[in-house]
Amino acid sequence: ELGSLARVFDQDTFNLPRMQEGLRTMKKTGVTLANYQELKVRHIHVLLDEWTSRD
Repeated sequence: ELGSLARVFDQDTFNLPRMQEGLRTMKKTGVTLANYQELKVRHIHVLLDEWTSRD
């Protein structure tokens, strides 16, 4: 069903444990998001912070 896109998902799944380990070993407490590609990720985190800080 996914055709060639399945290879992309397989590659991402294969690399995920190494990526997670790299994040755990960083001295920095968070990740740096790119200006454009992760704009929606950044926005949802801002919204989540706003929603969870309300009384």
